[in-house]
Amino acid sequence: MDSPRPREDMPPLHFVVITTPTALWVHVGGEVDLANVDALHAKLTAIEFDGVPAVELDLHSLTFCDSHGARLLLRFTNLARLTGHRATIRGATPSTQKLLRLLAGGDQPVFA
Repeated sequence: MDSPRPREDMPPLHFVVITTPTALWVHVGGEVDLANVDALHAKLTAIEFDGVPAVELDLHSLTFCDSHGARLLLRFTNLARLTGHRATIRGATPSTQKLLRLLAGGDQPVFA
């Protein structure tokens, strides 16, 4: 079976990590879906949380996120919490927030 190909009109995934003394900022933008969720997974799993008390997931520039991407973002924030960090999701659109809440079940994400 062929893997999905990105749509030509799909905004490219962009990803930036900034570390400050108080937080690790992870900026995710563009669109996340089945076609590029593996690329996002590789970027998120390469992040080390050491040395910062908080992880801030900034989704202000995220224009679309399907359930595959939402599950991945939830796993990332849950891992941050499980390793003793405060994890906050910032700038998610109302539809992305709703999807994240639905998929989270009992472990609700923290939005700011």
